[in-house]
Amino acid sequence: MRCSGCSFAWYGATAAHGLRIVGSCPRCGGELEFLADPARDEADVERADRIVTSRAPALVLGTPTSWDR
Repeated sequence: MRCSGCSFAWYGATAAHGLRIVGSCPRCGGELEFLADPARDEADVERADRIVTSRAPALVLGTPTSWDR
């Protein structure tokens, strides 16, 4: 997936799942472009859900740069 605002890209099922929950780019607040179909592999989505819910979001996605302001 990629942010349409700052063009930052994330890779992996865990990042995709976490960013779907967040709903916008944690770096700039821009709209996210999801490049893969989340329903394509339900096992990856379920695995990502277990990982995200068992850890703090900042450990999975990193600290949003907007928190530095």
